[in-house]
Amino acid sequence: MTETQSEAYRPEGPGNQGRIENRAPTLRTREDPANIVSIAAPFGVSPQGQLGLALSLLEAPSQMPMALPASHLTDALSFQGLVDKFQLEPRFCPVFKDFLTYLFYGGLFYRKYFSPTNRAADLPVAFLFNPAVSSLAERYYPSDTGALEKMEADEGLDEVKGFRTRFCALGGDPATLCKMVHYIFETNDRYLFGEPRAECRNLPDPLPDLFKLFSRDLSERGIDQRFRRFELHFRRPISLKDLIWVAYPEGSDREFAMLYEKIKPQMPQYYRYKWYKNFRPAELAAELQSKAREMAIDRYMKLPG
Repeated sequence: MTETQSEAYRPEGPGNQGRIENRAPTLRTREDPANIVSIAAPFGVSPQGQLGLALSLLEAPSQMPMALPASHLTDALSFQGLVDKFQLEPRFCPVFKDFLTYLFYGGLFYRKYFSPTNRAADLPVAFLFNPAVSSLAERYYPSDTGALEKMEADEGLDEVKGFRTRFCALGGDPATLCKMVHYIFETNDRYLFGEPRAECRNLPDPLPDLFKLFSRDLSERGIDQRFRRFELHFRRPISLKDLIWVAYPEGSDREFAMLYEKIKPQMPQYYRYKWYKNFRPAELAAELQSKAREMAIDRYMKLPG
């Protein structure tokens, strides 16, 4: 969800956040009253879900995967409004009955508008945020929760039942996401290719069910790659000050210049792309996913050497 959920799963949910200080994030614990109120009250998820508890029982690996950027996908029509506000803001989420912003972890996985169009307003605009932004999330999920809600209502997918609590991990610490990558996929590269590790079957619940889920081919159910992508939930605005990469179409130079005026002297990497007539926005978004990997995400994959 967020840029995060496919149109088929749920409406787009923009987000927002405050400025991130240049310091290591503090791990938030279930004893923190702020966590208990903000996470448990609205939709009945405990401060620490079953996935978070399982991860807490597992040792941190000696070589932890590096933290990855978080992403948001919007359209050219919304670009100026986001720049004016200089932040992503929560929207009402029908899955959790709460105002939330969603970001995907590690890449541009959201897809929006699948039909051909000539409307320049539908052209995708992509944001990548500093990995430290994930420290501001309320909770982490190992899958697109819009897709999980759809699967929960389907026959033959019992492993997703109760996903709101079972697949939840408390936010506040990017190291939790790195640990999720390690124990579910082993490496960032395997995570981005959606290849779960077999050892996941022998770990505490609900990790065996995640292996079973991520090993399925759900194409015939209309479920795409996002069901193997981590999702971050935020209650606060996400500042555009923490952008590290922006992709936008020709014709949106003014909006990007306005963004730079607010963000300077910092300059995020950017990719300005040409577009063709009768384009499919979802196909262009897929091209931006590859470009984001090439230009920005690859340097977070692992340390050199």
